Amino acid sequence: MKIYLLAFMIVLFTGCDKKTTPEIKANAPQGSVSQRDCHCYDGIGATAKDSPIAAYHFSDGSGITVCGFNEDKVLSEFNVFDCKTGTSITEYGATQSCTTAFKNDTLTIYEQADFPVDDTWKWGSVVFAKETITSHKGVPTSSGKRPVPITATISQEAQKQFLDQLEQQQLQNMETDEILGRLEILALYGNLRAENILLDFGSHTDDVLDGAYAEQYQEALARIKWMKH
Repeated sequence: MKIYLLAFMIVLFTGCDKKTTPEIKANAPQGSVSQRDCHCYDGIGATAKDSPIAAYHFSDGSGITVCGFNEDKVLSEFNVFDCKTGTSITEYGATQSCTTAFKNDTLTIYEQADFPVDDTWKWGSVVFAKETITSHKGVPTSSGKRPVPITATISQEAQKQFLDQLEQQQLQNMETDEILGRLEILALYGNLRAENILLDFGSHTDDVLDGAYAEQYQEALARIKWMKH
């Protein structure tokens, strides 16, 4: 009986894997970093005591870690660090939301924001920027953040109807953040009429832009300008 019990305990403990930081390995050359070399450093949303969200190894032997906040695979307020040097390669703030993908020796960071996405004006996540990190001769390098073209998913008819109603001041009961969100996504589609209304927003509504509304408005203007640069 003792023998059977001992055998059961051995199977039980050897069959349970300890959860570790997700890691993607390439065929690492001699002298490459190991998983224990990849940890967090002090930066936005992270300290040296934190465990990485993920660690990635490139085929040239270098490695990077992603450290910060992760909720349902959506990252915010995070850094990407060079495993060997602890240098921050890129960072995103608390108001930014991103997803990541590692493929073909490249980490791609997709930045997204919530906008209306169809003719019912239902809100959803839309990717508007991306950044890639690759490694050359053992040094991970960022491409820098670049705009991603946004394809219109709201019909021309729905766009026109909304803008007509707004200009005729028929949307007095609509929340300001809803109006701003609609105008921004239409402007990002390339709707110049929506962009002009947004730029001259005060003449189309009696709402006072302060607090969160003012912040949303300034972010919208900055994003539209950046997407066009």
